Amino acid sequence: MKDVICIFAKNPKPGTIKKNLGKAIGKKAAAKLSKSFIIDTIATTLRISNVDLALAVWPPDSIEEFNGLVSYLQNHELDFKITEKSKNIKLLPQIGKDLGERMKNVSAEMFDSGVERLLIIGYDSPQIEQSIYRAAFELLKSNDVVLGPTFDGGYYLIGMTKHNPELFENISWGKPVIYRETVGKIDALNMSWQELELSYDVDDTDDLDQLYFDIDNHRLTGDDIICVHTERCLKELAE
Repeated sequence: MKDVICIFAKNPKPGTIKKNLGKAIGKKAAAKLSKSFIIDTIATTLRISNVDLALAVWPPDSIEEFNGLVSYLQNHELDFKITEKSKNIKLLPQIGKDLGERMKNVSAEMFDSGVERLLIIGYDSPQIEQSIYRAAFELLKSNDVVLGPTFDGGYYLIGMTKHNPELFENISWGKPVIYRETVGKIDALNMSWQELELSYDVDDTDDLDQLYFDIDNHRLTGDDIICVHTERCLKELAE
């Protein structure tokens, strides 16, 4: 495991996930949609060659539920190579009192195990393409950190070449200053870094509208792979 992508994901139970979206489309629908986000994010990252995948789950006792999601993917994935690669996904619990501490602990565990380049990503940006993740790993060949900013002031990706606990400490998690504060930490530590393209995570109906638009654009350009499960879920919810 030299290059690793670690997806941070929450167990998609109604009422405990995507609460703003749940208020608009219903708790069960938001949970179902979140499940499709996780599956599509797993599928996209598994298609990247020479990269291993880890899944950091919250709450810590939901490993079995996420094993079920991986099994679902295996039973519905038409690409045999992806199915085989999914058998090697490393599942680990998120441990810590807040997101920063949980990310810090996972980062430490990954680098202690011999990882050379690590991307930590969310589960709720299923529209992110393989090319973005490949670009992040390429940038880490000559930089200490890479960041993928979101429109709401956070980030959908942070990539590193070593464990830097300071990047996750004293950050205003849940507020629109996460990206700015993280950049401040990077600069204070005199680390080299690069920025990826701006994107979004799906938190509300405006984001969902954008996701509809992006999926349509992918289909118009001949991309019939990305967001397959999410597209199917959206159609089912619309019926």
